Amino acid sequence: MKKTIYSLLTVALVMSTFSYVGLAKAAGNLITNGSFEEPVVTSGSKWQLMNSVPGWSVEKTSDDTATTLEFHRGWSGNVASEGQQYIELAGNEPDRIYQDIDTCVGGTYNVSYAWAPRQGVDSAIKVYWAGAEIGSHNGIGANGALNWTVTLHSQTALSDITRIQIEEVGSNSMGMFFDNVVVEETYCPPYDRTAEITSPSEDEIVTGLVSFDALLDDEDGNDNVQWAVRQGTCAVGVGTVLGNVDGHSDSYDWNGDIFHAEADSATWADGAYCFIFNPTESSGDIEIRETLEFFVSNPPTEVSQCKKGGWETFSSPKFKNQGDCVSWLQSNENAKGNKKDN
Repeated sequence: MKKTIYSLLTVALVMSTFSYVGLAKAAGNLITNGSFEEPVVTSGSKWQLMNSVPGWSVEKTSDDTATTLEFHRGWSGNVASEGQQYIELAGNEPDRIYQDIDTCVGGTYNVSYAWAPRQGVDSAIKVYWAGAEIGSHNGIGANGALNWTVTLHSQTALSDITRIQIEEVGSNSMGMFFDNVVVEETYCPPYDRTAEITSPSEDEIVTGLVSFDALLDDEDGNDNVQWAVRQGTCAVGVGTVLGNVDGHSDSYDWNGDIFHAEADSATWADGAYCFIFNPTESSGDIEIRETLEFFVSNPPTEVSQCKKGGWETFSSPKFKNQGDCVSWLQSNENAKGNKKDN
């Protein structure tokens, strides 16, 4: 029967037993082939140098060149910490193995592994997380059954890809036995989704064809969107004239990141309007509802609109006086007051 010693480093250790089938990751484990069950040792000697190890990159510690990795399966009666196989981190020379895993920036992870000095051999390893040393272990193995030590660290991810690396730092061609690497995510902060309305601009005065544009920065890029243009200020919340809410189903483009719609405001009453951009959120997402106020000011279409101070109410274009307003109408072939009767 194997003897296992548990070592606690930064947090209390609660061990769970995981079953490995082929290259499948154990439930909750981010490591592929963490118990080194692949490739399978087929040699009658019960140990074998492997040229390729699924899930892992293998290098010589001395010069970073590719090398083989020594696998054991019941050699000398030794029992693995997990599954049927384990590795020795020195086949023909001290070796290094590493694996890059997907992580969540700012997330926390439990990192555990099992190590055992080879019987009668002075060996030493170092363990790294994102380039920083998190473990240093050494010793001479006693004769008899392997004494596996399981060590746990709590670590924080600083990027969306994190490397876990283990290397033999002894000088022998015989090294530390190693097994059962498990990395479990314990916390992942919600992605900082952001959105921005890019058109119209705040308090812009528009006329005619108006473009409504917005951007969403979201991790998954699979959210739907609700949007509306409402007459009045954004505080009013009623009077939808455009959008896909309140009974409207107006045309728009949306790919999960970029929003675009457009409309002719020539028929809209002059005054304040509010553009509302509300991408829906997936579970755990931060809610976003962007609003922007703008103003519609269509030009006059009849001379009568220039009279009695009416010219002062227009801002696109602006007029100096009533005569300026009338002159603009007379030069604008689309103005009703300038059209000749047939």
